[in-house]
Amino acid sequence: MQVAAACADQFGDGVYFVPLQPLSSPEFIVSTILDVVSFQSRPEGDLKEQLFQYLREKGLLLVLDNFEHLMEGADLLTELLAAAPDIKLLVTSREVLNLQEEWLYSVPGLSYPETEDDEEPEAYSAIQLFVERAQQVRADLSLANEQAAVILICQLVEGMPLALELAAGWAKALRTDEIAVEIQRSLDFLSTSLRNVPQRHQSMQAVFEQTWERLTDEEQCVFRTLSVFSGSFQREAAEAVADVSLRALLDLVDKSLLTREPNGRYHMHELLRQYAQAWLETLPDEAFRIHDLHAAYYARFLYERDNNLSGGRQREAALEIEAEIDNIRAAWAWVVEHSGIKAIEQAQHPLFLFYLFQSRSLEGIGAFEKAAQMLDNGDPRMEVLLARVLCSLGWICVGRGALEQAQVVLERSYMLQSRHAVLSPPGLGSDPRPTLAFVYLVLGSNIDAAEQLTQDAFRDHTLREDRFNLATAYDQLAAIARVRGQYEAARDYAQQAYACTIATGDAYMGSQVSLGMGDGLSIVGRHGRCQTAFSSLLCHSPGFQRSERDGRYTHQPGSNRAA
Repeated sequence: MQVAAACADQFGDGVYFVPLQPLSSPEFIVSTILDVVSFQSRPEGDLKEQLFQYLREKGLLLVLDNFEHLMEGADLLTELLAAAPDIKLLVTSREVLNLQEEWLYSVPGLSYPETEDDEEPEAYSAIQLFVERAQQVRADLSLANEQAAVILICQLVEGMPLALELAAGWAKALRTDEIAVEIQRSLDFLSTSLRNVPQRHQSMQAVFEQTWERLTDEEQCVFRTLSVFSGSFQREAAEAVADVSLRALLDLVDKSLLTREPNGRYHMHELLRQYAQAWLETLPDEAFRIHDLHAAYYARFLYERDNNLSGGRQREAALEIEAEIDNIRAAWAWVVEHSGIKAIEQAQHPLFLFYLFQSRSLEGIGAFEKAAQMLDNGDPRMEVLLARVLCSLGWICVGRGALEQAQVVLERSYMLQSRHAVLSPPGLGSDPRPTLAFVYLVLGSNIDAAEQLTQDAFRDHTLREDRFNLATAYDQLAAIARVRGQYEAARDYAQQAYACTIATGDAYMGSQVSLGMGDGLSIVGRHGRCQTAFSSLLCHSPGFQRSERDGRYTHQPGSNRAA
């Protein structure tokens, strides 16, 4: 209606709004248009021919609203355009018409902030609509005082105007943070009891049911199955998890149940996902099978990137995981809840590295604590895997600065490995001993124990040529030497550690070693070599680029979450 009003002066014969929602059959489209344009039809003639004849010389715009349930009448629009070449049609529909003449324009939700601390939330149209409607029922509502909750509501409904209006209506009974909680809890919450709202707009359930009833049995099956994905997903994932073909995906795009993003990923609106998930949960066996396939797929996804995360393609692999993090969170939660041992074995090390590289320590601690609690069930067969999960948890705790917690879990990890006489698998951060030694050193609890642990790890990893863990052992030996004032030895250990990271391509550990090397050189006053070490640290950091012309470093905005 806004577009029609804005371009009304371009149509000498007028602009007409044709509401199609009340029609039960395509056969009534012609008579409805005739009524809107106020043409007195002749009872004896063919109505379609009378309409074509009337519009043949006209230059006007017809706005045909809500066409989705009249798809069998779409050919009429082609005939109409052929018969009256100077008219234009603006058609709204939840489903594309699939006509050659059609130019598609996707209508997204209203704009909303991506973060809760946005400096100008009032500039977003979703915020404006929610606040305006909420103040109708609670005049004292203040965006300044409730900004975080209001933004979360807009994010949860992804700016959908009707959902915003339905949510705002609850402001007379609930705080905005309570409204956000209820939206996440159940789609049924988004409803209204207002007398003068059309029945089809009184709840989001009612809106979605109209679309659901028009789907074929196969489309309903695909739609509810795809609700297993959180956020967006790749076509390959849909094929592997849900056995969904490209044709089926495009059919759901055509019906506005999926959106294809510019990067090729598919996205289901969160409210639609809740609706489809409710249908999936009515079939418990199918739901369990699909969730299991989803979890197994993303466990393999992580496992396939394990080597890249350890060295060579750390940045690229971390970005690939970042794109799938919503699905990975859901998959990890599923396997922990349902004791998916194989999936945890595959996923735990690459997921740990991702959390480590991205400085997501708070989320990482929560994820690995839950896994450790599930595995710590008294079953000796679980203890080796428990040791690995605890080792990863200890590393992340160190990154968080939770050294006392790190000491407890790393000591338990080492004890379990010793009990079963197993060595840590090769890979960055898989051995608890150097990290435990670091904790002892920082806490000042036992430097001799720290050195013994590190020497034992150094011996084992030298024998099997595990350069990843050798790098951490060398780096820890360098730290111990610095504490003892043995600066030449510290320099040699650090250089050996750095050589290991060069051999493995481990940029993350390379940056840690460079930092320690620079600190050590600074202590003894070798500032020139210190500068070289810190320059190397910048080379390893994904957020920096070095100019070949003048050697200066520049930071690339948005390229490093940790920074």
